[in-house]
Amino acid sequence: MTAGVWWLHASSRSPARDRGRIVLLDQQDRRRWDRAAIGRAVWRLRSAVRQGRAGPYQVQAQLWHATHADLPATPDRPGEALVAAQRALELATNPAERELMSRRVGALRRRG
Repeated sequence: MTAGVWWLHASSRSPARDRGRIVLLDQQDRRRWDRAAIGRAVWRLRSAVRQGRAGPYQVQAQLWHATHADLPATPDRPGEALVAAQRALELATNPAERELMSRRVGALRRRG
């Protein structure tokens, strides 16, 4: 997957997010999403997945470690969720991601 696909997928939802802070999917106004851009990005992501290996842009577009920290099974495994959230924080590449993952790490530590 190329950087262009990652950008297309991320930018398709940008009108629904606050500037400078990540707004999670369940809190976004989905009426503001660019559905055509999402469709193009999903098609390209599926093509990349058929290659059978994840490249760096797939991991960035799927925020794997952050997602792993939020999987439904992780409330039963708070230690595993904390490790994944800490790894996502280490890999965060911008202030908005760092702020989100810092909040998640803090919440998981309080829950632990």
